[in-house]
Amino acid sequence: MPDPEGIFLLETSRGCPHSCRFCETTRFSGKRWRPFSPSRVVGEIRELVEEYGAWIIHLADDNFAADPERVVNICKELQKGPLPAIILASARADDLLAHPSLLKEMSDARIRRITVGIETLDPSAAKKAGKTISLDTYREVFRKMRAYDIFSIASFIVGLPGETSVSRQKNIAFALSVAPDTAHFLPFLPLPGTPYAKGRTIGLPDPEDVRDSAVFNDTFRKHHTTVTRLKRAVGEGGIRGLFAEKVLQKSKEHIPYP
Repeated sequence: MPDPEGIFLLETSRGCPHSCRFCETTRFSGKRWRPFSPSRVVGEIRELVEEYGAWIIHLADDNFAADPERVVNICKELQKGPLPAIILASARADDLLAHPSLLKEMSDARIRRITVGIETLDPSAAKKAGKTISLDTYREVFRKMRAYDIFSIASFIVGLPGETSVSRQKNIAFALSVAPDTAHFLPFLPLPGTPYAKGRTIGLPDPEDVRDSAVFNDTFRKHHTTVTRLKRAVGEGGIRGLFAEKVLQKSKEHIPYP
């Protein structure tokens, strides 16, 4: 049944060609990534818009930009219309920079909010997790997203194996240095079947990780650097400015720490 608010989920691929140790995706699909063709994806988006009045479409892929050339082809066709007001997606930073025109094409196709999984900027924890992407890569992808009116969300995991107490205290400084529009800090919870789950009792996340995640979320969103960047985005207008305004409103709310 159509969503009365015009919000829809759409999956355009399954699996992921990468193999991060904390992620369950490759446990389900192996390293086999199975995408739908660009023509099928475009056809389904148009159907959602024309037949069901889609206003917002959230692409549910674990890594929408796993094949940058495919995404460019999808976006070029989508630009012919009709389009929803906005499309949301998630992707890796290195994949988003793998094609010189990818982010521009995504923006022109109204993919204007992208969540980038950073997980950790601690070199030791990143190496253990199998996701070593440089600070410069993250800085560059968020810079380009700002230039193309794309609202950026960085996702972090608090408590990954290999994280030190010193690096944990630098989480906010690291996050601010790569300059996403906003960030989510999530407590580490090893999922069944993942390498990190071996030898562990699967249950609730560590209370310390839960507490620190809440503190980091609140601190990042209320930090003067973040607030200044978001206010600038609001002043510039566009879709990124609309998202920035909502985040600023939420940041004023009191978040009780567990």
